[in-house]
Amino acid sequence: MNKRRFLSGSAILPRSHVPAYTLCALLLALGILSGTFLSAGFVESGGAEGFMAGYLPTLRSQGQLGLARYLMMLSRYPLLAFLLGFSVLGAVGIPVLCFARGFTLAFALSTLTRLYAGSGALMGCLLFGVVSALSVPVFLLVASGAFCSSVRLGRVWFSIPAPAEPDNGARAYLFRFFLAMLLLLLLAIGERAALAAGLASLPLVS
Repeated sequence: MNKRRFLSGSAILPRSHVPAYTLCALLLALGILSGTFLSAGFVESGGAEGFMAGYLPTLRSQGQLGLARYLMMLSRYPLLAFLLGFSVLGAVGIPVLCFARGFTLAFALSTLTRLYAGSGALMGCLLFGVVSALSVPVFLLVASGAFCSSVRLGRVWFSIPAPAEPDNGARAYLFRFFLAMLLLLLLAIGERAALAAGLASLPLVS
């Protein structure tokens, strides 16, 4: 019974993690809004052209990275959130990380679209659309679990009474993380090939 419960959907997103998941999602959405609006001023100031001139070759080189390095690049936010979950600092650092993830995503996509119109939107969808549609929920899953872990550590540190931890709480936390890494690995395999082919076909970066 315990094994079936551990492998059920509640092990992926326990009910007790829903408030943390909601908080992380709201901060990510706030970062998306901020990045979208601030990119307008960045483009109007004239700084975007020089920035993108150096950034586009970097994007093209990403399609030539080895699978291990590409996976590390794709998993840097979930991995950082996971590590912060082992520290009381994660109670502050993880919300900031969620905001930063949304901001950087929206800022890059908005800047490309404002600079290059249709070509920029196409490139943005190629680089961030499919990747984000799959990797952002994975990141939020890891971040919400890490946030709850950090809050529990903070309660222990400051001797604040906390609800009893389930017997499989630590195992479930590691299970969610390794499941997230598996999903990102599968995403990295497909996305790396699509990125290399797609960027080579765009006149913007050829």
